[in-house]
Amino acid sequence: MLRAAGLKTGVPDILIFSQAPNKPEARGIAIELKRVKGGRVSENQHKWLKDLDNLGWHTAVCKGYSATIKELEELGFLKKKGN
Repeated sequence: MLRAAGLKTGVPDILIFSQAPNKPEARGIAIELKRVKGGRVSENQHKWLKDLDNLGWHTAVCKGYSATIKELEELGFLKKKGN
């Protein structure tokens, strides 16, 4: 159903088309989300991440909510707790 809607397999779950405050050299941000246990990156997902990385994007695979929040904090999109 998603393919019929025009979506491509392997595209990262989060795409940010602006500079990260703490990583302005990156042309964009691509994050693939996975479960903490058992989540794995497919061949298509790996290819997308590699291709975007080669184009100057910051890419990451985050396992779980906490890892995703930490990545976004480190990039400067979210304020760290306690600051």
